[in-house]
Amino acid sequence: MRTPGWIRALSPHDADAAISGVRADHQYNGAYGAWPAEVALGLILSGRREVATDWLQGIARTARQGPFGQAHGDENVVAPVHDGAVKFTDELPQCCHWCNLSGGLFFDVMEAWCTSK
Repeated sequence: MRTPGWIRALSPHDADAAISGVRADHQYNGAYGAWPAEVALGLILSGRREVATDWLQGIARTARQGPFGQAHGDENVVAPVHDGAVKFTDELPQCCHWCNLSGGLFFDVMEAWCTSK
């Protein structure tokens, strides 16, 4: 479900993907801002530090757009911005907040990364 610079909340192959809407915060075309941090933390804590490290470089490209938003889109569905997953706005059909505090969860990721071996 990871993309080069973000994550999908739902597989595009899931039967619900065709009927669940287009809002990227919990869909096949992107994910809510907290989900990549939680996945990266899980990778680190489960001993997959190298996978998380490579993926976080893509997340860093997404961060070039400023603070994380409510949702960012899968780079295979929506063209990337600054080589990262595009941040969706509150305009239709996404209706996603431009800025979201969920990016703060990456502090937990960095703590785990710095203390893991």
